[in-house]
Amino acid sequence: LESIGRQRIAEILRTAEVAESDAVRQAEQAEAAARARGEVAMTNAQATVQRKQNELRQIKAEVDAEARSEEVRAEAAVPRERSRADPTERGDDIAGPRRRRSEGGRFRGGVRRRALAARATSGFGPCR
Repeated sequence: LESIGRQRIAEILRTAEVAESDAVRQAEQAEAAARARGEVAMTNAQATVQRKQNELRQIKAEVDAEARSEEVRAEAAVPRERSRADPTERGDDIAGPRRRRSEGGRFRGGVRRRALAARATSGFGPCR
């Protein structure tokens, strides 16, 4: 009777050890699967951020190009408007373009202001 009890106790202990081993293995597998899903999610998030940053750079470049285009159009319009306003000034005056610039080397007449306004309405922060 005593040997039957010892055998049963040994069998129960073996079963318990196997069950514990199985539980640990399942927990490790679940942890590894969760870690892999987390890494995939992180990679996807980083790819999305990179894609959005690229889109933002493209939009900023388009807005800057539009602002530069507006500056060029405005600068080209200044001599035409001057020649209309003063018939004696037809572009033969060599000092004409130099006189249009202020002391800082920037054009007067609102060219920069219109370019800044174009950039400001785009919603992409301060201008350089």
